[in-house]
Amino acid sequence: VPGDENLKKRMKAEAQFIRAFAHAELVKCFGGVPLMLKAGTPEEAIIPRNSYDECVDQIISDCDEAAANLPAVMPTSELGRATKVSALALKARVLLYRASPLNNTGNDLARWTAAANAAQEVMNFGPAPGSGEYGLHPDYYRLFIDKPGNKEVIFARKFQNPNINPSDGARNKWYMSVPGVNDGAWGGFCPTQNLVDAYEMKNGKPISDPSSRYDPQNPYADRDARLDKSIVHQGTTYKAGVIIETFRGGNTNNTNRLDSPKTGYGLLKMVDTSKWGAAGNADNDWIFIRYAEVLLNYAEAKNEASGPDATVYDAINQVRAAAGQPPLAPGFTQDERRDRIRNERRVELCFEEHRFFDVRRWKLGSTYFKEPIRKVQITKDGGGNLIYNYPVWEVRDFKDFQNRLPIPQNEIDLNKDAVLEQNPGYN
Repeated sequence: VPGDENLKKRMKAEAQFIRAFAHAELVKCFGGVPLMLKAGTPEEAIIPRNSYDECVDQIISDCDEAAANLPAVMPTSELGRATKVSALALKARVLLYRASPLNNTGNDLARWTAAANAAQEVMNFGPAPGSGEYGLHPDYYRLFIDKPGNKEVIFARKFQNPNINPSDGARNKWYMSVPGVNDGAWGGFCPTQNLVDAYEMKNGKPISDPSSRYDPQNPYADRDARLDKSIVHQGTTYKAGVIIETFRGGNTNNTNRLDSPKTGYGLLKMVDTSKWGAAGNADNDWIFIRYAEVLLNYAEAKNEASGPDATVYDAINQVRAAAGQPPLAPGFTQDERRDRIRNERRVELCFEEHRFFDVRRWKLGSTYFKEPIRKVQITKDGGGNLIYNYPVWEVRDFKDFQNRLPIPQNEIDLNKDAVLEQNPGYN
């Protein structure tokens, strides 16, 4: 193809990144998938599944080749395109999944080391010790709204008014966000009490710690600031100064409304409150990969590879410092740090499509997805005081085979000549 050789190299590298990204999305859902690596006829696409490791090897190869021919950053006019850092960050994520219990049954420490090293390579483009091209955003809420100059974004899908379709899937997320405040939203996102309980107190102690000063009758006071910036709850100040009331009879708690919050909570994270209406012409981007995830990927992988050394604390404490939380103190065991790292991922990355897969790769579905889902129920007594209760909203089940998702039947039907095998448990 005629044209500038450097531009052609970059375009090919961008395509390789997108292929790696697409395969990574498939593999984390299904395990091994058929690898179709060149254009061909429909008949040539009827091929069997490759193994999980074969797929991961291909993803890593694509990421490495893409990174070699992409710039570390794109100019403002080209934001949304793949970069060297996005390719390296995807590689680090995929290696973390490969090292996790679901895909590393023998707990091969070399896999954890490879994942930690890959994340460290991305961190070299962060504020220290490398170029300073990427880093953490100083405001957790604005992180998901601000666009130009947002150094935390490593790879995102771009949206821009006025050329934006109101029915677009990303914008529909905002329509499904805040419940019942005459804002045009449908209340489809209902954070659970289980998630709310995962947020620490400002003093860094879990609410389960008797010395944390947590008060279940004043549950949102002195909590991790990310709670107020992520979840709509009783007392939240919303658009135009509206005070959210989730108590029985309050402005969001009307049993005749389909958009009333089912759990007593709504989603604030990623909702642009500067625009009226749940979407209100908001055009904030959907972030696929950001710098905080890389730090948490490193902390998890390094803790598993060699225990909680100073670099593990530094990585996770960078994330906590940006959120205003005190640092985790050194001197704990690997198991104790593992629990805190996992909880940090839960609150930092909530509603960014990580938790669904994190719990599966840790093989902890029977622990987290099988426990009763609780909500908050608030009433007023005769003196006007709010009384908080936390009943079970629903009971769910989880089977270990659900760590993988079922291959869609239409794909099996199309590929039956190659015997595209269904994942165990779904036959």
